[in-house]
Order: sequence, then C-alpha cells, then structure tokens
Amino acid sequence: MLWNDSKNGQGVDQVFAILRNSSFMFYPTGSRFFGCQQEESDYDFFVQDKEEYDQRKLQLFLEQNNFDRDISTVYQDAEVLAVYCHKHYKIHIQIVAHAENKQKVQELIKQNNIMSYIYHWSKPQKIKFWDFCYQLYYTQPDKTLT
Repeated sequence: MLWNDSKNGQGVDQVFAILRNSSFMFYPTGSRFFGCQQEESDYDFFVQDKEEYDQRKLQLFLEQNNFDRDISTVYQDAEVLAVYCHKHYKIHIQIVAHAENKQKVQELIKQNNIMSYIYHWSKPQKIKFWDFCYQLYYTQPDKTLT
C-alpha cells in the first residue's frame, strides 16, 4: 500500500526501505493511510518513543537519514512528542508517546470511514476530533468503539 509508491520516484522508495528495514516500527498515518490523499499529499508515519530505543538513538537514526526536527509544526495532540520532516521529500515522522494506542484509534476511524466526513475540516477541528477519540479510547480501551 503505502510502502510502494513508485510513481513518486525511486528516492521516496529508498527512504521507505530505510524506514521499513530499521529497528524501529513506523506506522503509516495521515491522508494516505485513510485513503483521502491528493496527488500532492505528503507521506505521514508515526513511531513509538520507547525508553528501550534510547530516545537519542531514534533521533540520530532520523537525522542520519535526512530528517530534521520540525519545530514549526504544532501538534496539539498530546500523543505527538515531536515531528521530523525529510529534507528532500514530503515525508513526515511523528514521534508519539503510545504508538499502539494511536494505531488502534486510527484503525477505528478508518474502519468506520470517519475521514470521509471530516476530511475538509480545519487542522484545529481535526486535532479536537483526535483528542476526543483518544479520550474515548482511554476511557474504554478494551471495548470496540464501533
């Protein structure tokens, strides 16, 4: 799906291969994950900021592979700790506090086709929606929110 997008050039595929073959688990997210991308859409991933990774190890991995920390991107989502952007391609990596929870919440959103309803919302509205979904999930993590 997301890992093989040859129409966007060999360089993007090489970056995908580096991420896929690393010791870190990168999860797709954003418009391409939810199926509402446009041709010019970027590629978004998230990764767990785990203590066993040694936070500096993850940061060094990203920097060695042409990612810079993006201090201009403001995520009010409490799960997102930092964002890195690739220097040459529109690829963004969110470092998150709880990747497994984010994965479960976004799967619920995708399964219920929610993005088709909120796609045109503003960024602040989407952030509020995400925060609401997290609150629901954390309140009832063992129950299906369908």
